Amino acid sequence: MISLPSLLKILPEAKGLRVEDVPVISVTDHSGRVQEGAVFVAVCGALADGHDYLEQVVNKNPAAIIAQSMTDFGFRFQIPVSFSDASLPDLLVIRLIRWWSWE
Repeated sequence: MISLPSLLKILPEAKGLRVEDVPVISVTDHSGRVQEGAVFVAVCGALADGHDYLEQVVNKNPAAIIAQSMTDFGFRFQIPVSFSDASLPDLLVIRLIRWWSWE
């Protein structure tokens, strides 16, 4: 298991964010796979937009949510990211999941 601050070191957007030392059990971009302690990356895909599932994800108590648009649900760890290239969200998920599996 790894801590949220360690995982976020690879995200330039998270630089300078103060986050608690929360354990992370997994990283996913699939809302149905989120469980307590997971990091959810909201991706706008060809068939579905992960942002549409943020309320459902928040109710599962993830360690953090990484998304382009943030929720008004009062979730504690929301990491905003911006993508100028449509392929960047997928690359971010791939980078996070690969990094996670190597730890």
